[in-house]
Amino acid sequence: MREIKFRAWDEINGLMMSGADLEECEFDTRLSYGNLVVAYTDANGDFQQCLPMQFTGIQDRNGREIYEGDVVRWVAQKDSGLLVDTEMNGKLAKVVFYQHNAQFCFQFNNTMYYDNGGHTIQYRDRCEIIGNIYENPELLAEKATQ
Repeated sequence: MREIKFRAWDEINGLMMSGADLEECEFDTRLSYGNLVVAYTDANGDFQQCLPMQFTGIQDRNGREIYEGDVVRWVAQKDSGLLVDTEMNGKLAKVVFYQHNAQFCFQFNNTMYYDNGGHTIQYRDRCEIIGNIYENPELLAEKATQ
């Protein structure tokens, strides 16, 4: 069974907060209409909501934990003979939770690749985290020009 944990993006302060950070700061975490809400009260007493991202339960080729919202680069295995390696080598993908199939997957451009799609997150040994959609939005702009 995979470990369930989260991190959150604090848009106001421009900070990525780890699970440990969230525990230290007395954040208010709850489910609201099926969506996870992570929020805190700032120094002015205003309610500030953060954007939660769930751990996928797996690590990239370098041992880094993969969370939804991460941007990964596909690194093909030489001479694997797999179509996934020839099609995706060097391309960037966003890690997303695909509600239709209730699973984490890679999103290349507007296409979701999940377990029965042949380009699944099971190939994590072929991807490396290079950033995330909040701290490195330029990576998505770079991807659009590839």
